Amino acid sequence: MSRITQYMITSMILLGCGMGMKNTKAAEPPGVAVVELFTSEGCSSCPSADKVLTKLVEVQALSKAPVYCLTFHVDYWDDLGWPDRFADQRFTQRQRDYAHVLNLRGLYTPQMIVNGQTEFVGSHSKVAAEAIANAQQTPSPVSITLSTKRLAGGKVHVHYTLAGQPGKAVIFFALVESGITTEVPRGENAGETLKHSNVVRAWESVELQSKTTGDVTLELPRDMNLTQSRVIAFAQESKTTKVLGARQTEFLETMAPDKR
Repeated sequence: MSRITQYMITSMILLGCGMGMKNTKAAEPPGVAVVELFTSEGCSSCPSADKVLTKLVEVQALSKAPVYCLTFHVDYWDDLGWPDRFADQRFTQRQRDYAHVLNLRGLYTPQMIVNGQTEFVGSHSKVAAEAIANAQQTPSPVSITLSTKRLAGGKVHVHYTLAGQPGKAVIFFALVESGITTEVPRGENAGETLKHSNVVRAWESVELQSKTTGDVTLELPRDMNLTQSRVIAFAQESKTTKVLGARQTEFLETMAPDKR
């Protein structure tokens, strides 16, 4: 069996396509896959993509494969009947930056982007499987180590160390939450109950130059469920948006608070 076939199978397992995901342990791939979904609760085409992302998150939890999923809620649907409580202008700008780098004509939802290089309609699970497989084929030039602790006042402290040569890059930190449910009374999804996974609730970045270690602090939203929340960090080339490496923490409830 070729290496590409192995990684295709791994990705199909991640998407829950009935290939014995509970009993099959694939070889550890050399690369990581960072999957970003740009979505909105006001978009009728988005719930199907949210389900694809949720399946990725669920099966990754079983397989422990190096696939890191983030859901960014954009704000340009907010004036069309239903304001998305998770929408953030920064996420819209992030999507706009991708459109510039990837030479796209405009923005749309649902959009999925893998490792900052491959974009497609987020509800296309087979395309997602192929993109993840391709991402995993390429060895990651940077590895990331994270240590975290909860601070008084509803904050999370993250210490990071990078091994490798990131060059001119940025490391991003996302506080993500799963198990979120929203009943939507208005807009294109009126009457629907939407479910979300790995929604980005806090977002910070640090420019990397010669320094490959440091600290960041993330604010915990008051309504965040710590049993379903974790931190994802990934390094990305500034110019090309290529992902260089990624890591995630355990769930926040497992962190002992720092009472100092």
